[in-house]
Amino acid sequence: MCVYAIMLACTVVPGMLIAYFKTYPFIRVVIVVLGSGLELHLMAVTSLALVVSVNEGKYGFDAIRFGSGLMEGKRICGWVLSGLFVLFSGIVRGMIEMSMNGWDFVRVESTVVIKLLLDNVVWIFLYALVVQWSFIVTTVFYFDLKKRDSIKSDRDSEISLI
Repeated sequence: MCVYAIMLACTVVPGMLIAYFKTYPFIRVVIVVLGSGLELHLMAVTSLALVVSVNEGKYGFDAIRFGSGLMEGKRICGWVLSGLFVLFSGIVRGMIEMSMNGWDFVRVESTVVIKLLLDNVVWIFLYALVVQWSFIVTTVFYFDLKKRDSIKSDRDSEISLI
């Protein structure tokens, strides 16, 4: 719930600010860039927090705090991974929207919806594959960070003994 509340706040607030500053294009661009950067960072941290909650038994803000602490020193790698997942899922969404030709699912008959789903079955399968792949990559990233953190703590304990 914490993850969804944070992500909702980070998508709604920039949208409201953009609507408020609609006559100032420069401010709107700054808000979009900062909002996108913040959202990408939160995607990286919260996806790692999801893995932390499964593996460590920590929940909510504790998992987010623990995941953010693990990412220390490797934040750019987390941002790149999240950015790649966003990019590929955006490509899949764009391809599905292009095949719809502006049709709205609410206004078309069920046979047309079934035809659209069958025409896009490859893209739907690819999207499911991206979601699964993102879980796998984030889990591998978590274990790499965990291994690096344990090596760092071993070095710190050796230094403190000397």
